[in-house]
Amino acid sequence: MSCSKYKLARAAALLLAVTLSCQMKVETGSYPEQKALALAALDTFHARFAAADYEAIWADSTDGFRSHPKDELIAQMKDTAARWGKPGKAHVMATSCFPKQVRLLVEAEFEKGSVGEVLVWNIDGQRALLHQIQWFAGPVRFPDGATNECRSPD
Repeated sequence: MSCSKYKLARAAALLLAVTLSCQMKVETGSYPEQKALALAALDTFHARFAAADYEAIWADSTDGFRSHPKDELIAQMKDTAARWGKPGKAHVMATSCFPKQVRLLVEAEFEKGSVGEVLVWNIDGQRALLHQIQWFAGPVRFPDGATNECRSPD
């Protein structure tokens, strides 16, 4: 075996050894699948918010969401509930998907009026975790074409 063939065989063996020793993880899931996870999580979020189950909302959130003081976040949720009441029907006005993230613009009918919600969900395997939420007085208005509506990039 010549020197260059030996080096090539050695490099191939090293590459194979490194590849086998690494744990490879392939993420699957299209934007429509990720959107479906986020929409299911939205329904769960609203049910928990209506039941004042803020601890469960906290538990199903990202590390980034939980990096803020828990007492402050729960106080903000309680303040929102006191101001607007319990959520009722929610209409998703727009969606935008990115790798492992879904953003929803929602108009929700609360007991005391229309509320706009911007929710960011991080996709972790087969579940959506709350990463960010913002509430504002409705109705929701946004320019046409401002979102990608979770169409997979071609």
